[in-house]
Amino acid sequence: MTSDHNLERDCDVISSMTRPSRERDFNLSHRQQVRINIALRGTWHAIFDPCPSLQEIDDENNGVIFRPFMEWAYEHRDPLDWTLHLSVYDWLAQSPLAGKLTKQVCREVRAVAAAQWAALDRSSFLGIAIAHSSDPTWTVAFKARNVHLVRSIEEINIGSPPSPPENGFGYFLIPSWDLETFPGWTLLNNAASQN
Repeated sequence: MTSDHNLERDCDVISSMTRPSRERDFNLSHRQQVRINIALRGTWHAIFDPCPSLQEIDDENNGVIFRPFMEWAYEHRDPLDWTLHLSVYDWLAQSPLAGKLTKQVCREVRAVAAAQWAALDRSSFLGIAIAHSSDPTWTVAFKARNVHLVRSIEEINIGSPPSPPENGFGYFLIPSWDLETFPGWTLLNNAASQN
């Protein structure tokens, strides 16, 4: 148990804010415990709110996704960025819950990842296409052209598409407002798909 006097600043507990197993290292009445719970709750909502299919899988299996995934993400230094939902999917694909991963779940996590990229990316690229080796459709998202317009995320089925990524998720960035060329897939380096 960590003593209270060692936890005067947020920086003293920052490494614990995404690690559920560290909760028990702190006194339940301590304010850092509250901060850890708030941080974990925020991450829980970031994972499950935009992906009802993931929450349904979690609910059906007594909440077995969040805490183990967060431990795995911490241990593997997963960036928890726009690829968060793709990492959860890849992690689940290596778990006993792999059979619950339907095409709908795959498309949903791709849509959330594409929307996150379009909202957060600050590069000069204007769009992203994401695909999975198990599905011939692509999820394509473009950044909003101005602050008054809404981003659009679309599932597209290309007539004679290039081959999907070989294993797991792949993406490519789109430099213009049109999807004119196929530069090849960049495979995501999710540690879950490498284990």
